[in-house]
Amino acid sequence: MVDKAQIPGAKISVMQMKIKGIRNVGDQEVEIKIKGARIQPIFEFARETPARLKETPGLTNVTLSMEMSKPEYRIYVDRAKASALGITVKESADTLQGLVQGTVATRYRERGDYYDIRVMIWSESLKSKFELENMIIKSNSDQPVYVKDVARVERSTGPVEIIREDQAKQIIVRADSHEISVGEAVIRAEMAVAQIQKPAGISFEMGGQAKMMADNRKAMGIIFGFAVLFAYVILAIQFESFLLPMLMMINIPLSLTGAFLALYLTHTPIGVTVLIGLIVMMGGITSQGVVLLSQAESFRLEGAAAAAAVERAAPLRIRPILMTQLTTILGLVPLALNLGSGGDILQPMAIAVIGGLTYSLLLTLLFLPAAYSIVIGRKQRL
Repeated sequence: MVDKAQIPGAKISVMQMKIKGIRNVGDQEVEIKIKGARIQPIFEFARETPARLKETPGLTNVTLSMEMSKPEYRIYVDRAKASALGITVKESADTLQGLVQGTVATRYRERGDYYDIRVMIWSESLKSKFELENMIIKSNSDQPVYVKDVARVERSTGPVEIIREDQAKQIIVRADSHEISVGEAVIRAEMAVAQIQKPAGISFEMGGQAKMMADNRKAMGIIFGFAVLFAYVILAIQFESFLLPMLMMINIPLSLTGAFLALYLTHTPIGVTVLIGLIVMMGGITSQGVVLLSQAESFRLEGAAAAAAVERAAPLRIRPILMTQLTTILGLVPLALNLGSGGDILQPMAIAVIGGLTYSLLLTLLFLPAAYSIVIGRKQRL
């Protein structure tokens, strides 16, 4: 058990294992990316965020991506003292950087490989504040200028690591949903962060699965639009008509009522898999219209009126329509009931397809014949 792990100063985070084959963005379900130019204001704002998220119902396992726990010394140059001694702030910074981090004096070549030779102060000579203060920055007329003469050295703590995105420093606050959907968790997290007073130059955006879901919804919307367009074009070419394919596909937007009603009754959230299911459902609904109206059209071309043609075609085509659609619906029932392991992701898709296809059967047998008889009948009379 995690509560038995007694490690002083340790922080243990529990995260869900990533599923192979599924693109994951971020380590947890909810991610808030806080960005800015300076790390200290970012950290001060980010430090308040976990407290607000922990108070928000439905959010758990709140973590902060960065800790200001790395010990360091900060050197603050006094401009007046430095100017009096003939030293600029840039000159002081460059000299200190060269002493501490070193400068590449030359390069050593060995068998075609080059190695930098860095000249710097021996690390053993820089172990305390006293040694930093007594480093020589410049010698004026044989009179050395020490760090303590122009600057103040203070002990402090800094970030263990600095993460950047789009050239901006950022800290990520992460959380998971608890007994609510990921979409609802993202909304609550965004509202909680919006209540915190934001310093100038600090911005935040939602990342992780929220960004992935938004991108996927946009992509699936484009795919759905192209699928409808291509299906219409193919049917228009096949039947040499612009009106008949429109009637065959008229059930698609109406069948969404059944899909969303099934999701609402089962308290299932709408995700990317639901959008995939709607594309699958679109093919089944279009085939129903093709099976019924192609037969009605053949009777109409023989000389029957539109209403009489569809009245003759409906009894003949009800059997193949029920056989094909009920096979699909019954095949999705085990997935909708989540009887096997690992079916949580595809369960919303199965529920949406079952609801949509069931509702589309009623539309195909009742609404579609009426629409055909009215539209085509009016065209005949004209």
